[in-house]
Amino acid sequence: MNLRVAKGEQLDETNTSKSELWVTCQLVHGAQTARLSIYQALLMIPTAIPTLVTQTTSTTSCVPSPPWAALKPRTTGPPIRALDGWTAGSYLQKSSTTSAAMLGPAESRGWFVTAKSIRMIFSCPSLLYLNIHEATASYKPLAFEETGTTFTWTFSSTDGTIGTTSGANTFVACFPGDLYLQTGTDVPAGNCTTTRLTIFPDTTALV
Repeated sequence: MNLRVAKGEQLDETNTSKSELWVTCQLVHGAQTARLSIYQALLMIPTAIPTLVTQTTSTTSCVPSPPWAALKPRTTGPPIRALDGWTAGSYLQKSSTTSAAMLGPAESRGWFVTAKSIRMIFSCPSLLYLNIHEATASYKPLAFEETGTTFTWTFSSTDGTIGTTSGANTFVACFPGDLYLQTGTDVPAGNCTTTRLTIFPDTTALV
C-alpha cells in the first residue's frame, strides 16, 4: 500500500482537544481515499532504520608442523642463489607448471623462511616446503610442497651454503634449470653442472 499526501488543511477547530493538523491523503489502494491526521499518516510511512554493518577480518595463522620449524612467516625473506658454473647468479624457485624446484632468473626468484626446513613464501597459509624425493640415482629430485617431509637442511655460518645433516652440500642443475640434490656421483643426461646454493646475498648484484 502506497501513501501520497494531496494537500494540507487548517487546524480542525472542532477537534481542538487533540490539536491535530489534518491532511487529505490518498491511500493508493484501489480507488479508496481516506482523511488522516499527520500523526496517523506518519505511522503508515515506513521508517528507515540505519543498519550497522560490521566487517570481520579473519586472520589465518601460519603454523607449520613440526613446531621447531615454525618460524613466523615474513612478507619477504632471503632468496637462495646458485654459486657455480653456468648457474651462477640464478635463483631457486618453483616451476610455473609443476611442483619441481628449479633455478631461474632473479625476476621470478622465490623468497624463503629457513630453519631446519626451507619454506618458500608462496601465499599464507600455503608456505611451500622444499622436500627431497627418493630416487635410485644419487641425484635426488627437489619439489615445493604444502606438506613438509625434509627437516634436515643446514646452513653454513661461513658462506651461507645449503647442505643436509648427512653431509650433502652440492646440487646438480640441468638446462633449462632442473635441480637435484647430489648425494653421490651419478649425473643426469643433458647439459648439467654441479653448483652450491647459498642464502647469503650477492653483494655484487644491483637489486
